[in-house]
Amino acid sequence: MGDIFNIFDKIKDNWREWQSIPYAFFSLAGLYAWLAFKVDVLQTPATLIFLALIFLGAFLIYTFLCAIHENDEKTKSADESQTTEGKNRKPVKPNIFVVGICISVLLIIISSCMLFFNVTDKDGKYVIWADKYNIALTHNVHKSYYLSGDPVVVHSGKLEDYSRDSVFELDFRNNGTFTISYGNKLLGVTPGKNGVGYSKACTSILWKLEKVEDGVYYIVNVDEDVYLKWYDHLQNWTTHPNITEKNKGQYLLCLEKVK
Repeated sequence: MGDIFNIFDKIKDNWREWQSIPYAFFSLAGLYAWLAFKVDVLQTPATLIFLALIFLGAFLIYTFLCAIHENDEKTKSADESQTTEGKNRKPVKPNIFVVGICISVLLIIISSCMLFFNVTDKDGKYVIWADKYNIALTHNVHKSYYLSGDPVVVHSGKLEDYSRDSVFELDFRNNGTFTISYGNKLLGVTPGKNGVGYSKACTSILWKLEKVEDGVYYIVNVDEDVYLKWYDHLQNWTTHPNITEKNKGQYLLCLEKVK
């Protein structure tokens, strides 16, 4: 805590002086990093970038004020020197190199925070498929309460071929949950039931990912605590609350963002 107060004292004691620039920079950078790590609502691409722009703008404004102040001081000094010594000294310009380094370091800190949270634009079009069977989830209804599947071509874990019926819109929220939609209709589960679809009864529409291994997940319905799965025996997509070692492969799902 002592170091923090020392930084604030340096800024206060040298307010608008050029030597206060590094301390102002570290104060703003530290506050940005603290907010990025501690405040959950800020850990999204849009909010982190917006917050970064605010902090960067604040730093540039303070730098500009310091530059004006330093220039005024040097001008006064030059005027006084001219009257006493008959010499005209040019005002010393602020060290732009130092400002550039500070801005570069701030941008590195911002980028590091975004990489730490893996904050890329997750929203978009996705294909979801069963890893073991290479069968994708589709929007086509199967026997009223389930969805049909469609084969996909996967090579070395990468999706290479799929049908348009397999493309869904995923919209991620701040807390990591997301919705799955097709044609502006949200995919959901009927409370107390295992079926999955778009009917008015399918009101449980929030999902989340549980990572199993790199690129492989369980997809869980948040409200019903049931897992999306490809039921290979009946050739349809459904949900179920229990995963056993025997049927685990039906729940292991991959998803990949597509254009």
